[in-house]
Amino acid sequence: MNVKSKIKDVLSDAINSLINNYQGSSLTDIFLIVDEECGELSVFDDEQNLLSKSIIEEWEQFDDEHPINYSKALREVVVEMDDNGYFNSLEVYTPFSINFSDEDFIVLDELLTIEDDSIIRIESDFMKRMDKEFDEFLDQLLNE
Repeated sequence: MNVKSKIKDVLSDAINSLINNYQGSSLTDIFLIVDEECGELSVFDDEQNLLSKSIIEEWEQFDDEHPINYSKALREVVVEMDDNGYFNSLEVYTPFSINFSDEDFIVLDELLTIEDDSIIRIESDFMKRMDKEFDEFLDQLLNE
C-alpha cells in the first residue's frame, strides 16, 4: 500500500467517524497532524477530538537531510478526495477547512477550504502575496 492510499484510509476513517459519531455543535475544521518522530498521521475535528490515526511507515524514517513534504502529500490526497465527493456527506458550516497543523493545532498550511458550496483552493503563498500587495498599496496611498 502506498503513502497516498494510507493517507486516504486515515481520512476516510475520520469522515466515517464524523458521519456516525460527531457530537460537536458545528463542524468547521479538520486538522491533520503528523508526528515526525514516529510517522503517525492523526486527524482531529475542530473541538480537538481524535477521529482517526495511523502510522505511515514511509514517514517513520524522517531524515533532516531528506525532509518529507507532508503538506504536499496531504494536499494531493485531500484534493483528490474532494474531487471524488468524499466531503459532500459531511454536515459542515462554511467556511470549512482541512488544515495541516502542528501538535498545538496551529495551522501550518490550509489544504482545502469550502465556502458556500464552492471550493477555493488556496495556494500556500497566497496570504504572503496579499500582505505584500496590501503593503505596496498602503505605501503608494500614503506617498500621494
